[in-house]
Amino acid sequence: MQTSDSLPDDFVLLTHFYSFTKFWWIAVLTTLLGGFIGFLFSHFHHPIYEANARINVNVDLTKVTKFPLERQDEELALYNVQTALLDPQTINNVVLAASQQNISINPTLLLKNQTIERKLAFWELRYRDENATLAQKIANLWLDEALKTFQALSESGKVPSYVIIQGVTPADVPQTPLYYRPTWLILAGGIIGLVSGILIAEALGTRLQNRL
Repeated sequence: MQTSDSLPDDFVLLTHFYSFTKFWWIAVLTTLLGGFIGFLFSHFHHPIYEANARINVNVDLTKVTKFPLERQDEELALYNVQTALLDPQTINNVVLAASQQNISINPTLLLKNQTIERKLAFWELRYRDENATLAQKIANLWLDEALKTFQALSESGKVPSYVIIQGVTPADVPQTPLYYRPTWLILAGGIIGLVSGILIAEALGTRLQNRL
């Protein structure tokens, strides 16, 4: 006597298929429902734009007084840029500079909508907002204040003299949203709905068959 574990794979797959076909309409409904939910989500959530400002930082070997410069020491030195970006004085100055341009923002919101990431010799400051122009303005205000803080730290000796800013790239106005794109949300909702519907339909079909 064959058990379900010893049945051929093609027979098992065929059984699952027939189980699904009894409730195929559930998969159709959940696909439509998922797509509709994705549409509603995109409709009620405004697109988010992300402005990207960059700082190119490096080590000036001609100013290094102690050789060899350990890799760890170099990494710690370069991280002074992040220190300047997140310095409380920098944050407060950004809020103040924004208020002078009639931009209402607070430190909590500022930190919530930012991402700071290092990519080799570059530090990227990314700021997100529903208003693309506003995202650019805040990113560039933050960039300016961070550079002032970095300069002050360098002059006070808190940043090694061999750590230098080689270049700065201000943020442009972002042209495309970061996410909440309607087409992708509708597609994603439909796919999730389809997968869920198939699982539900197959489970119901199998349950019904076991009762027979």
